[in-house]
Amino acid sequence: LKVLMKNADCVTANNAFHINKVLPFAKNARVIRNGIDTETFQPRQKKELRKKLLLEQDKKIVLFVGWLVERKGIKYLIEAIPWIIKEYNKVVFLLIGDGPLREVLEKKAEEKKIEAYVQFLGKKTQSEVAEYMAAADIFVLPSLYEGMPNVVMEAFASGLPVVATDVCGTAELVQHKVNGLLVRSERPHELAQSLLTLLKDKQLAVKYCKAALQTITKQHLTWEKSAELHKKLYKR
Repeated sequence: LKVLMKNADCVTANNAFHINKVLPFAKNARVIRNGIDTETFQPRQKKELRKKLLLEQDKKIVLFVGWLVERKGIKYLIEAIPWIIKEYNKVVFLLIGDGPLREVLEKKAEEKKIEAYVQFLGKKTQSEVAEYMAAADIFVLPSLYEGMPNVVMEAFASGLPVVATDVCGTAELVQHKVNGLLVRSERPHELAQSLLTLLKDKQLAVKYCKAALQTITKQHLTWEKSAELHKKLYKR
């Protein structure tokens, strides 16, 4: 791999963390971020979407989208939920995605007696995910590590504030107390407190929503921009 990088004309990555790792071996390395489809992921009328998706109108929705695997840290979200519902119980947690940990996580939710607050929705198409994002109030990503999570960009484009772990890639998108909140990984209590902050403070959540949308436009996080930057680099 080192030989390949030394002999490449250029090395690209979608986040600064990985670029910094390869700089000692690469003659020319730079970040070109991935993008998202902003026509699919955008704010919509929550009330109508919730009616269509058969979701409750009077509860806040916290959404997770991703594989149900160890590195996504879902078990820490499950552990955080009992603390959350003690202080704020008009909430439901929707988990989109499948994976080897699904049965274990469902059992864990039963053991903690929170199954009434958690819905495992399984796999969804991209268009379905976009609808759930637009219908939700908060997006959560408790990963142990990430590259450059497109799912965070999709949540931003949908107008959602994000509560996520302070790990490589994610921390390059989520600005703490600007467009969301960052917590340390494997800390369910910190995760619970940050989610409670946004569940209880509607004005703060709206402020982060606006900043999240601005992040997409200011940083040009679209596939068109990503393709344009790759094309320019190749021509140069």
